[in-house]
Amino acid sequence: YSILNEAGESIWPERFPVANINDILKKTGPAHFKSQMMCEPVNLSEGKLDTNAIQFYDEDVDHREAGGEQVNTLCGRKLLGISAWWDPAFGHAGGDRSILAIVYADDQGEYWLHHLEQIKIEKNNGTDEASQQCQKVALAADRFYVPSVSIETNGLGQFLPNILRREIGVAGVRCGVREITQRRPKSLRIMEAFDALLAARGLHVHRSVLRTPFIQEMEDWKPEKTRGHDDCLDAVAGAILQQPVRIPRRHAAKGKTSFTAKTFRTKAKTDFDV
Repeated sequence: YSILNEAGESIWPERFPVANINDILKKTGPAHFKSQMMCEPVNLSEGKLDTNAIQFYDEDVDHREAGGEQVNTLCGRKLLGISAWWDPAFGHAGGDRSILAIVYADDQGEYWLHHLEQIKIEKNNGTDEASQQCQKVALAADRFYVPSVSIETNGLGQFLPNILRREIGVAGVRCGVREITQRRPKSLRIMEAFDALLAARGLHVHRSVLRTPFIQEMEDWKPEKTRGHDDCLDAVAGAILQQPVRIPRRHAAKGKTSFTAKTFRTKAKTDFDV
């Protein structure tokens, strides 16, 4: 049975009040909600990504210290987490692009696509392609205070994590590397990542992303599509679907302050005889 009747009322109000049903809709998105809660057949091939639901912004992250705590905000929102996803590829004409996506999460459960970059290399500079790409990812991790980079290791990415760890160490960046193997269809991952966020108008995108193919890929995307690029969509979906990483304390480096709270140790006098 559908959880809502024709009048939009819950058929089981004791277990599913309307407010709770609305929360489920917001969290799961229209497609999943129709399928699971309304028992309506949903054809994934009809899925679309509404670019009109995106909220664009120009601001940078504001790092401030208040009361001994590092407070990081973006457009007035307190940032609680960050995820970075690198979907690597090597430069073959017409092939996949190597894409790095960095997404912040705020205290209201919304996401901020702050940086999207196609990792390119310079030919004949004396450094192999894999090392060049890893160097650029390490620089981005340092610039955006990324505590951990998730790298998709399907195919060519299998040998890159160790190279990335090496380059991160050489650059003196405090950042971990997570190896991820994808087994679920790309179309499902993209739909799950964007459907609920766009429906709730919870996706914010920095205007610098407009210089990438991201918006065009959204407009052209169809789940059953087998040709064309969706590399940016896939990388951003990977970052969004990662459980938001709580940003750990990071020691200041290269003139930068820690991204998160500082900790203090206090010794208190007591009369207890232990």
